[in-house]
Amino acid sequence: MPEFWIVLWWRLLAFVAAVVLSLSGCTATVVGTPVAQGEANGEAEVVASTEDLSAEATTAAGQAGASVPPREGTEQVAALFSVIRQVDVCALHDPAAAAVVVGMQPDDLMPGDSLSSCVLQLVPGPRDLPAWRLKVTAGVELSDKTRRESTPETLDGVDFLHLPDLDGDGKACVYDRPMGERAALHLIVRQEGTEAQPKTACQVAKEYLTAVAKYWREPATWADAVSTPALPVATIDPCAGLDAATAVYGKPVRSRMEDPHRCTVYPQTAAHGDPIGGVVSVTVGVDTDPRATLTGTASADYTAVSIAGRPGVSNILNPGGGPSASGTCYVTVVADDKIEIRQDITNPDRPTSYPVIEARSADCQIATKAIEGLLSQLH
Repeated sequence: MPEFWIVLWWRLLAFVAAVVLSLSGCTATVVGTPVAQGEANGEAEVVASTEDLSAEATTAAGQAGASVPPREGTEQVAALFSVIRQVDVCALHDPAAAAVVVGMQPDDLMPGDSLSSCVLQLVPGPRDLPAWRLKVTAGVELSDKTRRESTPETLDGVDFLHLPDLDGDGKACVYDRPMGERAALHLIVRQEGTEAQPKTACQVAKEYLTAVAKYWREPATWADAVSTPALPVATIDPCAGLDAATAVYGKPVRSRMEDPHRCTVYPQTAAHGDPIGGVVSVTVGVDTDPRATLTGTASADYTAVSIAGRPGVSNILNPGGGPSASGTCYVTVVADDKIEIRQDITNPDRPTSYPVIEARSADCQIATKAIEGLLSQLH
């Protein structure tokens, strides 16, 4: 029986009385609940601090195998991202609270192409285009410049940084919640479309964060099983298990963890002819089935692949380009095709998504080996 992404719709059910979610014949239930300190109900264990998470991350890293050493100057961020990877980012959202703040109905709630982000969109009515987009990211770098230019604010007892207006038009607003010195949980609220709204983006962001701060104070982890279906790929260390891939390259390398679920490997010492975008870049996330490209209008550009028994596709962009004149090879596999994630539970026409792993490299063999290494972390 297929499972669908129904993250936190229990909060929406509390807001809309007597609503029952039935998906493809399955009645949705939520196992756990992220709760503020002092509200624990025994169904979910909320991690008390980043220090507690760090101990768990160290154990998980040992089980995953050695990671590619980080580039000089990125060690602290990589360590923090390894901790923050355990945060269930969609559990930081509350569709019901957002509906109250903007006076509209939630449309969809989905993790992104990297599992580090989760987007909640709200619409004026069924099948309308989104009017508000609320994106949470667990794991952004927090620079000294950001700290200097931000305004500290405390919302419901949680300390945030209010970042300057992105575009100067009042349609976007950003808040960070520091997690350690160099990383943060990140919210960006953006007004979509051209119609005037009764509230500015920053009014929406501040009211929304005040309502959900209890979930940001002590974030739920994937192990708490708040979000369904469970996504085992969320435990993958994107910088680990890449030995076979880097062996194909044959030179010393270093890694940069772009976010908790995305890693790029670079030559340790740059030299003429090195791949501009790194030796290989890998991302763990959610996306539509890549196999759909095999029957599309550009199907001739894609090749079916199978890696460790998982189906996927490969394609080469810009053939003849790059330092090696090989173009860029993209390989994407469905990590588990039994986990189906429908983007919009109210609109059956929206496509189904799956947990996927994507690798990009100038060498398809390196990309393939990288995905094999990441898949080896699943048990």
